Amino acid sequence: MRRLLGPWLRPSLFRRLYSLVVLLLCGVLLSQCIYVYRQLIAADGEAVLRDLQLTAQAYADLLSAPGLEDAARAHQARLLVQVKVAMTEPTMRPEEFAYRVWSSDGRVLAASGNGPALDFASVRDGAGEARRGDQVWRTYAARSANGALTVVVAQPLALYHRAGAELMEDAGWTMLIIAAVAIVLVGVSAHAGLRPLRTAAHRLAARDPRDLSPLVLPARHAELAPLLDAIDGLFARMSRMLDAERQFFADAAHELRTPLAAMNAQAHVLAHSRDAHERAAALAALEQGVQRSSELAAKLLLLSRLEVLDVHAPRRLVDVAALARERLAHVAGVAGARRIELSYQGDDHARASLDPEAAVSILDNLLDNALRHASRGGRVDVEVRGHEAGGGAHRLELRVADTGVGVPPSERERIFERFYRVPGNDGSGSGLGLAIVRRVVDLHAGRVRVEDTPGGGATFVVELPALSPCSAVAATAQGLLSPLS
Repeated sequence: MRRLLGPWLRPSLFRRLYSLVVLLLCGVLLSQCIYVYRQLIAADGEAVLRDLQLTAQAYADLLSAPGLEDAARAHQARLLVQVKVAMTEPTMRPEEFAYRVWSSDGRVLAASGNGPALDFASVRDGAGEARRGDQVWRTYAARSANGALTVVVAQPLALYHRAGAELMEDAGWTMLIIAAVAIVLVGVSAHAGLRPLRTAAHRLAARDPRDLSPLVLPARHAELAPLLDAIDGLFARMSRMLDAERQFFADAAHELRTPLAAMNAQAHVLAHSRDAHERAAALAALEQGVQRSSELAAKLLLLSRLEVLDVHAPRRLVDVAALARERLAHVAGVAGARRIELSYQGDDHARASLDPEAAVSILDNLLDNALRHASRGGRVDVEVRGHEAGGGAHRLELRVADTGVGVPPSERERIFERFYRVPGNDGSGSGLGLAIVRRVVDLHAGRVRVEDTPGGGATFVVELPALSPCSAVAATAQGLLSPLS
């Protein structure tokens, strides 16, 4: 049973849309029925009142003719009632019409055997109501033109309620037929309206698993566009991720081959050499190769991760000035070993919206590059400043300057490519640090460039969108600053 009912128990857009439209349609039809019924009742009530008025006045005038005896008046009244009932059957039955005729002195001249009990003293000209048991009757009293007679005619309210119900029954069948046809048409329309969704599902099901190109449909309906755009965005991210993985493995295979071969050679020396100095040199070279390979693999992994990120990656407010001083302290030992002087100048605080790890990556790679290329006994200067860029925008500028050999103008774009090294440069880096910097800066809508350092060397300048001082104070108050700040 569950297997048979399974498709019907699952959530369905078609059933949801179909049910909502059908419920709305039924609600509209029901409201229309109620409205029509009330209008019919109101119209019938007015019609009955007019009919009672005309009937009472006609009876009063006819029965007040001069020279009629009381018996003749009673007989004539019965004849008039028979004529009226005959004209209105089967809508009105004989027992549903009552009358009573009084003379001017209050004597009952004629009366029907049914209807409510009426007292001459309580009768007032015009419309009124009276009761007979639990039944309410509508009455109308009229006086003859000569004032000799008063005639009251009455009909039960149930009469025109029943007449309205009979009319509604006829109209109800018509509305049921209309509703049935409309329900079928709604189902057909909903099924046809959801065809683009089925088309998209069939296209997706028929795609080659390796095909990550955008989904092509005859038309992109407004309701499907967000879903299709999200799917295309997912395909694009998956494509970038796969490309990054392929690039990672290709780069790893290419770049790790040489250090692995060197480590293999040093391991062979360690295993077979009996010379202590040779073994010590081989061990040092092996350790250096392991460290270099580890750094290379870490940078390859970082660059691979950055390749698949987009501009919507999570960010925090980072105090880049404070972070720069922290990273300078972190590399102080390496700089001291090479007798390189470190310095910081600039703002005490300069904040930007960044991925905290990305901010650390920018500083570490620029400092690592500067320390590798600064001359022994030279300097590495770091400067962070915020400034207004015009139009109310604020920019943050990070400058890392070294006293090395500098970068020729013709090489200043290529040094940001993977594994590229300036010809003649004896630096031992992996060739990935500046590529990582460029990728991170691009992700944060910034710019990076190279300038000459006065007196010799290279200065790397990074510009990023920054917060104004007022915004920074507000963000600090709200606790939005990164722990790294």
